[in-house]
Amino acid sequence: MGGLFDSFFIGGFECASHRRRDGVRLDLLGSTGHDRWAPEDFAAMAEHGIRTVRDGMRWHLIETSPNCYDWSSFLPMLRAARLQSVCLG
Repeated sequence: MGGLFDSFFIGGFECASHRRRDGVRLDLLGSTGHDRWAPEDFAAMAEHGIRTVRDGMRWHLIETSPNCYDWSSFLPMLRAARLQSVCLG
């Protein structure tokens, strides 16, 4: 396309993972199923010409203790996007 992004339209997946005042953590990537259906989700985006997508990382799963990082919750989504030639923004 030659611009800043790989497509005119930018898709996105809701990725809030904050903790409510009552202590319950919301995990919208999990509750929407995107963590399980990422390959299908990115294939659908690509099928409709959407090549730039905003996705999120669940930091509460990535950094479970200070300075210790586990990227395993995000890597499947990154791989699924790359498989469809979708740019994560």
